[in-house]
Amino acid sequence: MKFFLALLAAVTMTVTPDARAQSSRGSGTLDRITTQGENKGPYTPQLQASQIKETLRILNNVDIRAIEVDVFLDVRNLLSRATNGKADTDVLKVELTPDQTVNLDLLLQRSKVSGADSVTVSSMRAALNKAASAPATKKK
Repeated sequence: MKFFLALLAAVTMTVTPDARAQSSRGSGTLDRITTQGENKGPYTPQLQASQIKETLRILNNVDIRAIEVDVFLDVRNLLSRATNGKADTDVLKVELTPDQTVNLDLLLQRSKVSGADSVTVSSMRAALNKAASAPATKKK
């Protein structure tokens, strides 16, 4: 029995750090926004209004902790304001701060979606990455 527990502990200790490292990978440019401070933003991904509306529907089903309420509301309200009164076919440029960009990406990563919604999540994350990797433009 002690051997089994020791073996279980050894396996857990060797697997867990790799799993954490893999789960934090995957967003590429968005990871570097906060870790390396590159491309200070703001970011303006071009998104179709219907894509933003579908993203809002998905976000409304994400389980959040109480400490994340302000972050969630900030992102949700920003997207809601962007689509207010817009037709589904309108192409919008939504201005996001680096923090809002990363927070939206993290919320999307945490969402449980159906196969059909995976296209929306994938295209939104791709648009965020594209905007984050675009050269910074200076405001005049």
